[in-house]
Amino acid sequence: MKRTLYITDELWTQLDQYLKDHPEHNPSSVVQEASENTVTVPVNMEMFQEIYSMVARYQTGKEL
Repeated sequence: MKRTLYITDELWTQLDQYLKDHPEHNPSSVVQEASENTVTVPVNMEMFQEIYSMVARYQTGKEL
């Protein structure tokens, strides 16, 4: 799948230098690694609290 990435000239210059210094990488691998390290899945706190409550009840022998 082909995508277009819009970045500033300054950032492109930095990326270009990084790729020259690290020929084992390419623009796609850099973007993928960066997104894996920065993008997080939001936590559903209500679901987390419900699961925590269920575990706590189970540990104390109370019915779920």
